[in-house]
Amino acid sequence: MQTVCRLNRSAIPDDTQSQAGISIIDHTAMGINSAGDYLMVTRYATLVLFALISLLWSGCSQQTINAVNKDASHDIHVAGQELRKVGDEAKPQLDKLDLGARVTAALNANANLPHTIRVDADTTGVRLRGTVNDAHQKALAGKVAQQTLPAGKIVRNELTVKA
Repeated sequence: MQTVCRLNRSAIPDDTQSQAGISIIDHTAMGINSAGDYLMVTRYATLVLFALISLLWSGCSQQTINAVNKDASHDIHVAGQELRKVGDEAKPQLDKLDLGARVTAALNANANLPHTIRVDADTTGVRLRGTVNDAHQKALAGKVAQQTLPAGKIVRNELTVKA
């Protein structure tokens, strides 16, 4: 006698039911914010979904489906926590890169400044290095950089004026 497993929608809480009667996970409740995080967790959830479908076709009990669903939900929650931890560790480096890129773009967009000014960013602000033609360009570069930075960040203007 062949066992056929059927998914009983009433056995799964309403907030986890999809139209097909297979559970889905609310990714936002886990704090998954970026598209990359969502894509990675979505891929994992898709694999879990295929595992559930395989169980349905192979014959299983409602208890087995519920256990697999619970395990999958736990695994996705743990993955979300790990992604948040990695994101928290990467944030300071990304902030420095963002500061440097913004200031570099602003300096390069100003037609009165040479494109040879180097911008080094850290957690406190930016440092300008390189050579400019005169004191006016040095002052202008410092002003443009300061206006580009968020409040509380500083500009260390170490530009050299050509002799």
